[in-house]
Amino acid sequence: MYSQKPDSTNDIRSADDGSLRSPRACPRLIDDNEVEDPGEQPSSGDGVRNGLPTRSAFPRFMQLPPELRHQIWHFYCPDLSVKARVLEFTFQEGEAPSDGSDDYDPDFLIDGWTLASQTKSLRGMLSTHHESRSIALRIYPDELALDMGPRGAIVRFRKESDVVSMNLALDMYIPPDFATQVQNLAIEKVWGYYDEAGGSFFNAEMVELVPMLRDMFPNVKRLYNLWPVKTDPTCSVGHWCVTEYAHKYEYMFKRCDIGTGIEEGRRFLYCWPDLDAHPDYARRKSSKVEKLFHPEQEEEFGLETWSMLSFESDECFRIYDRMRRLYLNTHSVTTGDDEDSPD
Repeated sequence: MYSQKPDSTNDIRSADDGSLRSPRACPRLIDDNEVEDPGEQPSSGDGVRNGLPTRSAFPRFMQLPPELRHQIWHFYCPDLSVKARVLEFTFQEGEAPSDGSDDYDPDFLIDGWTLASQTKSLRGMLSTHHESRSIALRIYPDELALDMGPRGAIVRFRKESDVVSMNLALDMYIPPDFATQVQNLAIEKVWGYYDEAGGSFFNAEMVELVPMLRDMFPNVKRLYNLWPVKTDPTCSVGHWCVTEYAHKYEYMFKRCDIGTGIEEGRRFLYCWPDLDAHPDYARRKSSKVEKLFHPEQEEEFGLETWSMLSFESDECFRIYDRMRRLYLNTHSVTTGDDEDSPD
């Protein structure tokens, strides 16, 4: 567990974190660098910090009460208050051999296209001041290390609750320092079928992947199958995702249009069972939370397997909002009904 109590101390450990540059667009993903001495007063003028323009500084910020500073940091970085996040990674094709042989390099792991935008405020916390860095490191003490060249790259996360999401490549390389940190893993959908009892389970191809995933991620405890919600009827999604018994991680992906210079935003929402706070709810048949495998297979694999839903379009969010209103209206009428109660 971690504490979110205000902490005014500036005595924090150092971290040797690099800068991630994707071979595709070379964005600066990781700003997790050591910050200047807290006794130094920042300049009162505008300037550039970590490659980003900065506004005028507020030298008297540290004179504010610790509780107020703590609230300001949390307002600036919403990730400090969320229970769990979904961090997306992907693979880039390895380079073709220069000698014309068939000995291709394996696909290597890189940041997903939304990760830089998604982690911007947290990286700001890590590089602004010793106090903000201390708060961020206390809440996100763990590291995902990417092998992106001589400097490497570090993504801060909380391995007990954060979910690492990625697609699967036929020939892929995942750095060991990355793989050993992953406890919650989400992979993209593999088409499934319905068994005679009406439960949704996945095909044999997924079963064959699990031993490979266990070897690659030796400490994984929960495996999620990521289902992007399209414009399917509400009944095909499952009402569990709108209940208070599910994790909901939402963020706005922002990017600047090169032509117009206008910042554009795209909303993302991930839902998956909150198995730590409500361990019994998802396991009830009435919850209709889709499983990847039968219980006997889960016991054999030594990990839990669950579904995760992602909402990415306006139509999908209309579906979600409609389901949420229906769920709340139903519960307001049947307050005494314990059908969906986790206890």
